[in-house]
Amino acid sequence: LTAFSDAETIERAKIEEPFGYLLKHFGEKELHTSIELAIYKHKIEKELKNSNLWLSTVLHSINDAVICIDKEDKISFMNPEAENLTGFVKEEAINKNIFEICYLNKANENEKNQPNNRVNYNQLKQNKSDLIIPVVYSKNEIRTKDNEILGSLLLLKNVSDRVNIEKNLTLKEFEFILNY
Repeated sequence: LTAFSDAETIERAKIEEPFGYLLKHFGEKELHTSIELAIYKHKIEKELKNSNLWLSTVLHSINDAVICIDKEDKISFMNPEAENLTGFVKEEAINKNIFEICYLNKANENEKNQPNNRVNYNQLKQNKSDLIIPVVYSKNEIRTKDNEILGSLLLLKNVSDRVNIEKNLTLKEFEFILNY
């Protein structure tokens, strides 16, 4: 509540993030409207905070690497598994281009056509350590209701153990396992 509506006063008020702004000499109708809007804004902000907490907990709990990138391919989120996979902690990676952190190569074309290679693998190369890790991945665009692309969600699964097992299986053993 204030008697001032100059730009400087309004800017100072914004810093406090008020639920409303009333000028003195208001009527009952203006007061009622401001209170109703303040209550509504508080409810929506509380729901948004709870939703963000829920989403954050889910994303941090996923056992696969989750990386969110914006339209310019800059990283905006990484879960702990993505930190393990890329070799970068979240604080190092946020706002960096994904290609500064890691990049994907298609698996060797010759290997892809081998009978015992049932999964189309890719290779993730860590830029920090030059380590190459076999992964399967998917990329999904994040869009607004108006179909505007905001960024992408990358899901990566380290399949090193599976690749090692497959390399050690003979074709006959592999077919037995698949048919079992």
